[in-house]
Amino acid sequence: MSHYLNTECPYCEKIITSEDELAVCPVCGTPHHRACYFELGHCFNESLHEEGFEWEPPVTANLAEPALIETVVCSACGKNTISGGAFCNYCGEPIAAKPMVTPYGGFAGRNRFFVDGQAPRYDPEEEIDGIPIRDWMAYIGNNHNYYLYNFKLQDKTRRKTSFTISAAAFPFLFFLYRRVWWAAILSAIANFLILIPYLVTTVFIPLGIDLGQNAVALGNATSVSRVLSLCINLGWGLFAVWLYRRKASRMMLKLKEESSSDNEYREKLNRSSGPSKAAVIVVGAVIFGLMFFTFFASELLGIIQV
Repeated sequence: MSHYLNTECPYCEKIITSEDELAVCPVCGTPHHRACYFELGHCFNESLHEEGFEWEPPVTANLAEPALIETVVCSACGKNTISGGAFCNYCGEPIAAKPMVTPYGGFAGRNRFFVDGQAPRYDPEEEIDGIPIRDWMAYIGNNHNYYLYNFKLQDKTRRKTSFTISAAAFPFLFFLYRRVWWAAILSAIANFLILIPYLVTTVFIPLGIDLGQNAVALGNATSVSRVLSLCINLGWGLFAVWLYRRKASRMMLKLKEESSSDNEYREKLNRSSGPSKAAVIVVGAVIFGLMFFTFFASELLGIIQV
């Protein structure tokens, strides 16, 4: 935080001291009091971002070299935030009191996948698929240590497989959450087609719809479809991390190519980063609605038949 000591918060025009909680704009670097930033709701200099504005510290401020600033990776959003504060400068979540800094300047945030204090350390400038780990952390967001660990393990073993339980259990929701849209759609279609016999026996027949199918043959088809669905889901679980890595690296390289400046790239990266919680919520609501409709239709049909 020493880089911003004795500078003026542009919103309240008061001096920033070592006792203040700080919020720094990820686009232009303008420092604010944390309370001021969230009261305003955006950077004070937001209107200047399109012009490529970058905050410069005043000459009279008591400054330290920018390289001396100690940072820590937020375990909630995966972005690099200034250490020493109680909250992340980007997402506002509490951060660890002490950053885990490597001897060569890398860092690692706390992660539920690893034991506290034993998360792997990474050099932020080290590259995976030609992309710095710093950008990977920003793009992946939460649980970045799990994915970075598996990415490096894939490079070491030259294998594309690394089993992910959530992808095997719910491939559609996993890929939807991680923004791998084509895999989400493909997994949903595949599972639907395979489970048609099961849907017939559990939905249509209870509704009183006679499809003219032999009961024994339909039961056998249902058993086969369950086994086939299990095998396909295990395949999704084995290759989920690799598929996510391919999609993420292509996306970041595309954003970099389409950006005319590093600031523009960072802004696009922040907009495209992290999991898509909204997509999962919307799809979950649709699925719940279909289940409710099926139950309601079954009850209504039973009443009519009586």
